[in-house]
Amino acid sequence: RARSRFNERGKIGARKRKAIPFPISSPRRVVVRVKATRGRGLKAVLRCNARTLSTKRARRGKPITLVAKRVTPGQCTVKLTAGRAPVKYAMSIKKIRA
Repeated sequence: RARSRFNERGKIGARKRKAIPFPISSPRRVVVRVKATRGRGLKAVLRCNARTLSTKRARRGKPITLVAKRVTPGQCTVKLTAGRAPVKYAMSIKKIRA
């Protein structure tokens, strides 16, 4: 059974990317909060079912929120890209019943 909420922390090397996939089993609203805890910042992209739904840049210490209002069942991915310096991040994903 897919979790409706989970948290993740990690580190991305300079100019590197990381993808965090998660399934959607029924129509949901997806809320992703990302915060760069160290480093200059990072770019976050929320993609569901091969469509880009939200893109934002996070600066160190300033959280951002990516929201997809109604996501059909399928596969979603949060793609994080670091800039010129390594980045530590904290992320939470919530899947809310639509």
